[in-house]
Amino acid sequence: MRVMNGLGVRMLLGFLGAMMVACGPPPAVHNPVPESKLLMDIELIVKQGEDVHSMSPVELFKLASQQLKAQEYAQCARNFDLLWQNLEGTEYFVPSLYNAGLCRERLELWSDAAERYLHLIKVDDGTRDGLDARFRLAECDANLSNWSRVEENMTATLAREDTRHMDRTEGRYRLGMAQVALRKLTEADEAFKTAIKENRVAGTSKLPDKNYFVAGAAYGRALVYHLMFSDVKFRLPEEKMQEDMTTKKELAQQAYSYYIATIRHKNQYWSILSGYMVGKIFEDFYYDILASEIPRDLTDDEVKSYFYALREDLRPLLERALESYEKTSAVSTQIGLDNPWVRRTEERMNRLRTYLNDPTLFDAEETAIIEWNQKLAELDALRSTDPEHVELLVPLPAPDLPVAKPAVPE
Repeated sequence: MRVMNGLGVRMLLGFLGAMMVACGPPPAVHNPVPESKLLMDIELIVKQGEDVHSMSPVELFKLASQQLKAQEYAQCARNFDLLWQNLEGTEYFVPSLYNAGLCRERLELWSDAAERYLHLIKVDDGTRDGLDARFRLAECDANLSNWSRVEENMTATLAREDTRHMDRTEGRYRLGMAQVALRKLTEADEAFKTAIKENRVAGTSKLPDKNYFVAGAAYGRALVYHLMFSDVKFRLPEEKMQEDMTTKKELAQQAYSYYIATIRHKNQYWSILSGYMVGKIFEDFYYDILASEIPRDLTDDEVKSYFYALREDLRPLLERALESYEKTSAVSTQIGLDNPWVRRTEERMNRLRTYLNDPTLFDAEETAIIEWNQKLAELDALRSTDPEHVELLVPLPAPDLPVAKPAVPE
């Protein structure tokens, strides 16, 4: 995370454990710049609790910086705002504006933070400070699901000549995630692939495999193929279903391979998420086959036999899913990691343990699938003109695919 001091120097805030990743250069060391006479003459009215008193810009910046370090985000946000709103044209304007955005990020006031980064970009885009603000704006927009602006912003950022290798890696990762969210899967895969390739040949600038953005690009490729896999549904006629099965298997294998590759990057966040997703792709395959369109000429008894045989054939998929969830949960416990994906893994693991031997759940699912097939038969004519409408009737949607926001976990 880039944090600027009063002279425009970025101080790096540490990330926890193995998730450490340098998103900017090591903090430079500068001698203090003598205060201008203009700054020496300025006094700002500051409220601290019930007290109101005046402070010089130097004193207030020092106080706001201490508040940021102490995680007193509401106070530092207010004080950095007071500085940049009153000190345009001084050396404190840009760093105060930037840090005001950081304080609001910590408060998850994403729109307010974005406004400050946009203002900084408007007045100082051609500098390193403006470049840093573009990455922070992308973070805010990711949290706001403003993916179109992330795509536009990162595309412009990657076209700049003043970016370093680590900037381009981060930029391609963020661009790829935005394009995944926008369902531009081919473009997203290219962004992730380029990030991985460029880092492989970056020489002395090469980032370690466990770097958040490098490992995230590997995960991004897996997610692209997982989404393509999920788009393949099994619909009659049977010849098409056989072709789709071949396609779906190939996409599943590609996604699986990239998830395993991501785990080998040994970034805790992405490894655990990929372990969850390995289980999920097996589970997704199970549900997609279970929700296949049923041949129309089967009797009621034959449909019952069909489901019984199908579940027996598909059970290994759920067993593989459960195995992956259990391994991921065990590793999470071993390393002491707790995040939403750890908890999601445990939820799916516990559900599957129950589901595998619950005939009541099986009956409810089969009833829903049969009803859905009857509806499909009634809507054959509509399917030819509005297939997306019919797709909304699929009765067994798998859990949502996590499109991980481009955030560096702290």
